[in-house]
Amino acid sequence: MEIRVLKYFLTVAREGSITRAAEILHVTQPTLSRQILELERETGVKLLDRGSCHVSLTSDGLFLKRRAEEIVDLVDKTEKELSGNKTVEGTVNCAGGELLVMDHFSDLIMRFQEKHPLVRFDINTDITGRVNEKMDSGLIDTAIFVRPFDAEKYDYVPIGPEARFCAAMRTDDPLAQKEHVTREDLAGKKLVLMSRGELNADIRSWLGDGWATNSFIDIDWLGDVCETIQTPIHCDLGANSALFAKRKGLYIITTEGTMPLVDDRIVKYVPLYPEMRIQTVVAWKRGQPFGRAAQAFIEFLKEELGEK
Repeated sequence: MEIRVLKYFLTVAREGSITRAAEILHVTQPTLSRQILELERETGVKLLDRGSCHVSLTSDGLFLKRRAEEIVDLVDKTEKELSGNKTVEGTVNCAGGELLVMDHFSDLIMRFQEKHPLVRFDINTDITGRVNEKMDSGLIDTAIFVRPFDAEKYDYVPIGPEARFCAAMRTDDPLAQKEHVTREDLAGKKLVLMSRGELNADIRSWLGDGWATNSFIDIDWLGDVCETIQTPIHCDLGANSALFAKRKGLYIITTEGTMPLVDDRIVKYVPLYPEMRIQTVVAWKRGQPFGRAAQAFIEFLKEELGEK
C-alpha cells in the first residue's frame, strides 16, 4: 500500500469526485480510477460507491480514510523532522483535556515559542484511551494526564497543583450552600461520572463499603460505572458533563474547573469531604524517538517543571 496511492484516495474522498481529484493531483482521470481500483483489489474491499456525478465512501472506505490520514500525517511529520535543518522547527503534537492546567500549559507553549518561533503546536482534545493509542503510535508527542496512568510506559513532569474532587451542581441547590459535601449528602442523588474507570474506582473507594448497603440508598456497581437508584450517567469529556450540570437534581462528580463551558453563576463546585485530590502531569512515551521540535519542548518542560 503506497503512500502516494493513499494520498490519491484521500483527495478523492475529500473532493467526492474522481474527475476533480484528478485535476488537483495533475493526473489523468483514467489513471486515478485505475489506482483506486488497484487499492480496492489490494485491500479486498469496496471503498467507493460510484455515482454518475460523484463518489462517496463505503463504511470500509471511511475506515481506510481515518487510517490513511494518520499514516500520511505521520509520514509527513517524519519527513520534516529528518530534513537535516539544525534549526529547531517543526510540529509538536500535544493532547490536553478540559482542565484548568491547560491555561498553565498554554503559557509554557508561548514561552517556548519565544525561544523557537518556527515551532508549531497542534493541540488535540480526546478521551484518555484514544490519546494513549495516538501516543503509542507516535501521532502524539506529549499529553496532559491525570493520575492514575501507566507510569511504567510514560515519563512525565507534574503540572499545576493537585486538583480537588468536587460535586458540581446548580447554585440554587441546597447542597451548593455547604462548604463541602459528604457521601451521606449525595445519598439518593443522580450522579454523573466521567467515564474513566480508574477515577471511578477512586470515587467508589471514597464512597466506602457501607455506601452500597446503606438503608437510605441503593447502589449497584456495574463495572466502572456508579449506578444509583436513579438513572446513571457517565460522560467522556467535561464539555459533555457540563450539559448535565445545569440540570436541577444532577450532581457531577469531577475535579474543580473541568467544565469550562459552564457559567459559574449557574453551577458551583463544592469539594468532597473527606477530601480527594489528583495530580495532573505532562507525559510522553518512554523510549520514543522524537523529532527535534518535540525533543526540545520536552527538555524545556523538564527544566520548567522538574523531571520525575
